[in-house]
Amino acid sequence: MKHMGWWMIPLLIFLFFWGCAEQMGPEEESPPFSIEPFKVPDLITVRPGYVYFLAFRVQHPDGWEAIDSVWVTFSESPQAPPLGTLPLFDDGATRHPDDGDVVARDGIFSNRFYPARMGLPARTLILQAFARDQNGNVQSVDNLEITGTDNYPPVILHISVPDTFYAGTPGMIFQATVADSDSVNDVVAVIMQGLQNSVVVFQDTLRRDPQQPNRFLLIRDSSFAAEKQKEYLLEFYALDHQIPSLNRLQAGIYIENEPPVIRSIELPDSVKLPAVDRELITVRARVVDSQSLADIQRVYFTVKRIGSNETNEVELYDDGNMVDNGDLLAGDGIFSRIIVLLSTNTPGDYVFTFYAIDRVQQMATTVVDTLKVLPN
Repeated sequence: MKHMGWWMIPLLIFLFFWGCAEQMGPEEESPPFSIEPFKVPDLITVRPGYVYFLAFRVQHPDGWEAIDSVWVTFSESPQAPPLGTLPLFDDGATRHPDDGDVVARDGIFSNRFYPARMGLPARTLILQAFARDQNGNVQSVDNLEITGTDNYPPVILHISVPDTFYAGTPGMIFQATVADSDSVNDVVAVIMQGLQNSVVVFQDTLRRDPQQPNRFLLIRDSSFAAEKQKEYLLEFYALDHQIPSLNRLQAGIYIENEPPVIRSIELPDSVKLPAVDRELITVRARVVDSQSLADIQRVYFTVKRIGSNETNEVELYDDGNMVDNGDLLAGDGIFSRIIVLLSTNTPGDYVFTFYAIDRVQQMATTVVDTLKVLPN
């Protein structure tokens, strides 16, 4: 047993706990009977012709077969009688083709509603949702607020998006044209969201063109591509003073992102060991990135004495901290660090390898330099 390698101890511990987990894992519990919002609009227009979608998630320990009915009510206050009642369905829009439900029997109960047809007023409304099971038990979600307005929502008419956002570009334009039945001046902005796999990963805002009130613009330089790479789906919608546009327009874009480049290194060729105490050496690396310095995640170097098996890793900083890091100016692309040479250090050739990594995990071509440490 005394010859067992140190590496075997954590391995045995891992196998022990893995075996325990296999034998003692808890059984999955059935969810309690509950109802919760899945998709509910915050703001609706009560003008004729506008339709909205809402949905609630319902769970029951006996499964979807145990659900008898699900519905919502609209009222002017929690104590007031309902202005209208809307049934919700989990049928995949088969039995009720206009309910907007996507997947049958997935626990998401949905329906569409026309505020004007229901006679809903332009004011704050109270939405309550109910689920009843086959035994007559009822669960509810109480006092959700929806704002009703008689303002017409804006409409996105057209968008213009570059097919490719090129690395290092001095500037590219995103455009959107809008309309609003109340007044185009009601529109305050157009929101552009970038999606990957249906998830919003970034957002930006287009502002009104002073020369053309119904056109909104966004001009972005190469820094737009920082922390972005490859294909995105851009989705645009307009915002007026009260309500967002009901329609959204989409366009694809490919965003180029080139790796960083280590342009230069500042490191002495040689240095003599101090006779006593220590000597400070400032090491610097100048790094550039086509997407701007905002795309730089990390700059560092490793140092190893030739003939030694030990390698040390040291971070470099572009933070303007002259005292601690030897950096002269923050944000200038020169990453710095002060290292200490002690009188007791071993003379020899020390190999420095410099690295830079961007925010999409691309690595610069490494740069290697050597510092010769001479005996005192």
